[in-house]
Amino acid sequence: MSRFGKEDWLSVEPLLDELLDLDEPARAKRLAALAFESPDLAVELGGLLAGEQRPSLADRFETDLTGVRASFPLEGATIGPYRLVRRLGSGGMGTVWLAERSDGRFDGLVAMKLLNLALVGHGADQRFQREGSVLARLSHPGIARLLDAGVTPAGQPYLVLEYVDGRPLDQYCDHLRLGVAERIGLVLEIMGAVSHAHQNLVVHRDIKPANILVTNDGRPKLLDFGIAKLLESEDGSAEHTDLTRVSGRALTPGYAAPEQVTDAAVTTATDGYSLGVVLQLLLSGEHPTGAAATSAAEMLRSVVDQNATRLSEGAAASPKHLAAQSLAQLRNSSPERLRRTYQGDLDNILGKALKKAPAERHASVGDFAADLERYLRHEPVSARPDSAKYRFGKFARRNRGPLAVAALVAFALIGAAAFSIRQMHEARRQRDEAVYHAARADAQIEFQELMMTDVGDRPLTMREILDRGRDLLIRQHPGDPRFQAAIVTQLSTAYAALGESKVRGELLARAESLARVSRDSAQLIEAMCLRADNFRSMGQYPEAREVFADVWSLMRRFHDPSTEASCLLAEAQVDVEASKGDSALPRTDRALAIFKQLGDSTSAMSIEATAIRATALEVGGRLGEAGQVTRQVVAAMDRSGRGELMAKTIYLHNLGIILRNLGRTAGAESVLREVTVRAAQADPTGRLPNQALIHYAAAALYQGHADTALKYFGKLEGQAVADSTLYWEGRARFGIALAQIQLGKLEEGRASMARFDAIAKRRNLTSSDDEVYDREVLEARLAAVEGHPDRARTGYMNALTKAGYSAGKRRSIFRSALIGAVIGHRRPRDGAFDGTDYPPDRRSGHRRSRIERLRRRNLVA
Repeated sequence: MSRFGKEDWLSVEPLLDELLDLDEPARAKRLAALAFESPDLAVELGGLLAGEQRPSLADRFETDLTGVRASFPLEGATIGPYRLVRRLGSGGMGTVWLAERSDGRFDGLVAMKLLNLALVGHGADQRFQREGSVLARLSHPGIARLLDAGVTPAGQPYLVLEYVDGRPLDQYCDHLRLGVAERIGLVLEIMGAVSHAHQNLVVHRDIKPANILVTNDGRPKLLDFGIAKLLESEDGSAEHTDLTRVSGRALTPGYAAPEQVTDAAVTTATDGYSLGVVLQLLLSGEHPTGAAATSAAEMLRSVVDQNATRLSEGAAASPKHLAAQSLAQLRNSSPERLRRTYQGDLDNILGKALKKAPAERHASVGDFAADLERYLRHEPVSARPDSAKYRFGKFARRNRGPLAVAALVAFALIGAAAFSIRQMHEARRQRDEAVYHAARADAQIEFQELMMTDVGDRPLTMREILDRGRDLLIRQHPGDPRFQAAIVTQLSTAYAALGESKVRGELLARAESLARVSRDSAQLIEAMCLRADNFRSMGQYPEAREVFADVWSLMRRFHDPSTEASCLLAEAQVDVEASKGDSALPRTDRALAIFKQLGDSTSAMSIEATAIRATALEVGGRLGEAGQVTRQVVAAMDRSGRGELMAKTIYLHNLGIILRNLGRTAGAESVLREVTVRAAQADPTGRLPNQALIHYAAAALYQGHADTALKYFGKLEGQAVADSTLYWEGRARFGIALAQIQLGKLEEGRASMARFDAIAKRRNLTSSDDEVYDREVLEARLAAVEGHPDRARTGYMNALTKAGYSAGKRRSIFRSALIGAVIGHRRPRDGAFDGTDYPPDRRSGHRRSRIERLRRRNLVA
């Protein structure tokens, strides 16, 4: 018991705080100095500090408070420039929150990791800081990035990490019923991330499915480096810090390596063991050593004492296991088929990865991955059963002389036969490739016939037919990744025609995974290019650019002219929508040249290339040429017998946009109405592609048919709400507000403007290709109708300035706001045109001269 009274604490507390912040050597030195000044004081302080080392009632109370504090309602709280949205999870060190940027610097969500206040100053804060320093060293697409770090005013450290919206690895695999090869493919991607960490001298030490999230597009991400270890310090020496003493034994029992349990040296082999546990669980559904463990203590004992169960004897592959059938079904297989698949190479690979002694495992995670890749390619693997290895080694030592002679003879025979063997292999390769293509063609015909049979008396929609095809593909061809990848890619294209971007993205992610498993570079690149195009269709241009960067990196190692042409066209479409016609034109010209070299100038792809070229001309301001080329494309579709395909509908849609941009709004409205009719015929449910809907509605609005515009903008909004797509809901609500204002329904228009505001705060709409989506435009339109010309012109100019017009940007989406700034300040006499966008055809001849006069008067600069 301290003898200090209340008054004494005023002078003692600062000294105690100072001593608590020092490490042991510095604390002893400081106490010795105090002993010369006040021996009694030094003795009392020493007693207090000794008591601080023992777990007291206060310590236990503080520990209990950790859980209480974690339950405080922090939703909506602001930490630095971030606002907490909801808690994602919690652990021993703290909590992880979903957060968003609150200062308007950029949109998007992040994951914020907060250290529990009760742990500050007890070593955990050093662990927390070390996690940040570890992540700062790592830069890999398979590792969640560190974005920011800081300390709250209350002294609570936090890390801001890339938010990964996905499922834990095991849940993702079971949800999609992924087969063996696909599960291995996902683990191989994680191995690439772990190898990157090892190259930067970082060992994760806590690899488990909960720390591996797989996104909706099938990309796994490694999380939580909270107990990671740096193998060396900057000067190359091993590190020994308070972090090591506090967290050296931190582990997850089910995924820890034996050396972690016994407190032996932790190396890169530790992560290799954990990856082996993860892979065995994914493939068998059972822990390799702790299947019967009922507590953490039993699990830890099994890790050290019990040999790993062979993969082929695990739960999913064992007919004796009660849950074997259901576990096998989650892997698109049966227990017997899995047992046959696992016997041999996979048994040996995982047997080596799960050795108790680190030295007996694979030399590195890269070697582990290389063995798995060789298995997938049906090549010999390095892992072998111990017994055969030992027998051969002993035999070799006993018979060195005869073996040397035999080796010389073997080399001579191999040298003499090498040319013949190469020729034989090439002939087999060509034969196997021909057999594969013939089998694939037969299987594709069979698949299509099965998809169309037993449809019943009720006519099916295209969506129902495609959904049936997806289910059939999984049932009929579970073990053929090359065929599955090809069909999944075709299905994704059909879903794209229906505007089903979400389903298309899921299918393309699966196609990529299958192509990686089958090592088919052409299929992989095709799927990646289509996934980039899917990002484009959703207005996610930066994401599309990232995928294309990966595509061209792959293309340098694998070059196929046809695949290159397809990808050039896909990226050209991104350029077009980003108003970069100068970049799009060379890509389309290169693609057309490739088609000509291949003798493929009349194919559907060649026609599409010409259509994209027309759009590039349009973006570059060469509207007349663009219209002529687009009409040629439509005529080519009719000549080639493709006039009834959805592609012609798309090209007609493009023609309507060009006519609109030329100011021929009557012609644009007529063409775009034909587009909606053709699209509706393709889907009896009445669902229309979003682009067709919004452009027809806009054309009707420009031509003065506000009631029609309101109807189709409303239909677009209904589809967007059903799909939970804020991007299209926001664009639709913007058009609804314009139509309501034009119809004189001003109060309804103001309500729509408020709804648009709410959406615009959550979703960036500036990537549109047809309009400046800004509240200022709506305010300007409202001001014009209410008779406030100066306010209207100011609103249009403010919107243009924010969009970059004053900074020199020139985009077609500025036209409507520019015209609004010129003539939108006049209240319309007949209600046909309200300054929202282009005037009807009767005024189109004056549009360009008005803009030029406006520029000359420096109203827009």
